[in-house]
Amino acid sequence: MCGRFAINDDMNELLEAFVAEHGIQALADWPATFSIAPTDEIPIVRDRLLDDGPRREIALARWGLRTAWMRGPARPLINARLETAAEKPTFRRAFAERRCVVPMSGYFEWLEEDGGKQPYWVHGDGLLAAAAIAEPVRREDGEWELTAAVLTCEAVDGAGAVHARMPVFLTADAREAWLAPGRLDDPTAMTGLLGASAIEVAAGITSHAVDRRINRAADRSLRHDPSVLEPIR
Repeated sequence: MCGRFAINDDMNELLEAFVAEHGIQALADWPATFSIAPTDEIPIVRDRLLDDGPRREIALARWGLRTAWMRGPARPLINARLETAAEKPTFRRAFAERRCVVPMSGYFEWLEEDGGKQPYWVHGDGLLAAAAIAEPVRREDGEWELTAAVLTCEAVDGAGAVHARMPVFLTADAREAWLAPGRLDDPTAMTGLLGASAIEVAAGITSHAVDRRINRAADRSLRHDPSVLEPIR
């Protein structure tokens, strides 16, 4: 799964990497963030069909997908399984119509070692693009908010050494196919494309153990501390 990740690139680099033409002003000064947790706001990249044609933009979303029919407090749906997302009622409409990408520098996973949970930093060489889905929901105050979940698949190579599942990372070609606006004609074909893409990207993924202080998800001081990514062995 993917339960914590980091983005250590500034917003200008994100805009350039994903060729996004538009971004929310609030993201202009996005700081390097090394411990992004469920329910945090995260940047997503999406293509929208507007009157003057498609537009790629970076927007803010709440990490933890919700649907219009969910009521009251609920565990945030931070991940969706690639194998079933196209058919599962909770995710299928977003999979077909509201596809997006979550930029990541890498993510954290944990193994039981020496009587406790040992965190590992799982990463590639540069910025990664994780396939995701989004849903707009109306908050209690009446305002609309985007929510998002990261797609996951069976982990291989460097990621598989730490956990059974990993984010669905996209090659450049798969990213463009996934972001193409409009309703999917063949969700099954897209599922296959994403699975193949994840395997290709995983060949360049590696991991190393990091200090256990990253286990303190509530410690907001860790959010902007790059030392949490340093290997301990």
